[in-house]
Amino acid sequence: MDFDRLREKTFSFLENHLDENLMYHTPEHTKEILDNTVTLANAEKVDGKNLTILKTAALLHDIGYAKSNIEHEAVSCDIASRWLPGFGYKAEDIQQIKEIIMSTRIPQNPKGKLSEILCDADLYYLGGNEYESKAGLLFSEMKKLKTIKNEKQWLRLQIDFLISHTFFTQTAQKNRNSGKQNNLNKLLAKQKSIQNEQTL
Repeated sequence: MDFDRLREKTFSFLENHLDENLMYHTPEHTKEILDNTVTLANAEKVDGKNLTILKTAALLHDIGYAKSNIEHEAVSCDIASRWLPGFGYKAEDIQQIKEIIMSTRIPQNPKGKLSEILCDADLYYLGGNEYESKAGLLFSEMKKLKTIKNEKQWLRLQIDFLISHTFFTQTAQKNRNSGKQNNLNKLLAKQKSIQNEQTL
């Protein structure tokens, strides 16, 4: 499995094919998720072939956005099926990679440790200090793509999402649960402030 050559091709493809309206799902996002994945994998003691499988899924998990923002996980899997044989990946490895990619679809539904790691890596920002800036980029992207109407709808969506979200790995739970709760508290305070203003 020639991951390094695949990584080079993937980032070149993303740089040249992503829509300019994508402010969150950028090449930088893919790099960040790949870095998060490696960090979590190391903490969760994943190495060898399993680490390569996992890194490949992380690298390709959002490549479908280069074709469509609708069902992008399935599009990512189609691209993986076409590309990976040329980089020395066997059929059973490709199938596993596709299953890991599909586990990131919201609501997340990981089956096994590798899927759990990528799911947590993909949403690691929910419990970080960078939450507000990342969420702002995603809000701007969704407005451009007309998948959300206004900030009030966005705020409700984010509150519901953080309440329902669960980190799966012990590492993410330990490192990000308290931060996620802090971010949720800020959103709830903002919602209450808006409601108070509307009643004045």
